[in-house]
Amino acid sequence: IRDRYQRRVRGLNNFYMERHFHMNYWFFVFPTILLAMMCVLYYDVVQTRGAHAMSIGFVAAATWAYVVAMLSTLSYMAKRNMWAPVKKFYPLAFNKTFHYYFRTLVPKLNRLSTKVDLASENTVTNLCDTLESFLLILRDHSEYEERVLFPVFRGYFPDVTNSASEDHHRDAATIQKMLDGIQTIRTTQDNSEKSAAVQMLQGELGDLGKELITHIQWEEENLEWILRKYINVDQQKEILREIIKSLPLTTWRKIIPHLMQNIANPAKRNRMLKCFLWAMPEGVQMLSVWLQDALSPYFISRTILYVPELTPRNHWNYRPYL
Repeated sequence: IRDRYQRRVRGLNNFYMERHFHMNYWFFVFPTILLAMMCVLYYDVVQTRGAHAMSIGFVAAATWAYVVAMLSTLSYMAKRNMWAPVKKFYPLAFNKTFHYYFRTLVPKLNRLSTKVDLASENTVTNLCDTLESFLLILRDHSEYEERVLFPVFRGYFPDVTNSASEDHHRDAATIQKMLDGIQTIRTTQDNSEKSAAVQMLQGELGDLGKELITHIQWEEENLEWILRKYINVDQQKEILREIIKSLPLTTWRKIIPHLMQNIANPAKRNRMLKCFLWAMPEGVQMLSVWLQDALSPYFISRTILYVPELTPRNHWNYRPYL
């Protein structure tokens, strides 16, 4: 009960005190209140059960929206962020896209693991495929942080990444163990061995997910400020180029479309692409080909509205940006 209470308090704190609210949400609240008023007036005229139920529903929705927006606005005022300009993104915001992906996939994987039924091959296959992609991206993310990003932080503060590096080394063994378990599930014909592997994945996934969320929260609170305060844009572009070069292009060809497919927020998807092109503008057509091969034409058409540099060469609206 205590853990459940702490999770709820932490969730409320993340909603009201972090960056999940914007003043533009009031443009949803005011029309909702107006619609509730119209439903009440309509019920006053017709006096039917349907109108009564509709008025109660819209009044409840408007009240909920108003309370949430007002509490969020008050928290912004208390933190003196209400009239502060929105922080501009920077080249190494590319790295935060991975954090957002991890936060999105951990709950999804937990749901998939709880629904696994050995009698249903689809549920097992779905879990293994999704989990394998997640683990491989997590491993690559940790590797380029250790190889490129953390040495830069240690250049300013020698011991600042010790805790994060320990987490990476600990998680590396867990990741390999889970990848071996996935391989066992795919190859074995013994149901008892497969069941044991699934149970191992379920247990390790719960622990890894909790540790990962704590880890990326720690990184954002203790390392991100170094980027903003000490490392200018040109340096960040060079660092991001080194990050891109630290992994094979064939790996990025899989990672970036996978992130695009699993990140629901279009702004974060487009920001990742802009950061990539910011650091490596000569790779614009290569990135465009990666997306064309993996994403649907509709997805591509929505993306090039906000990142027109990625317009395919065979597209009617193609312009030579470079």
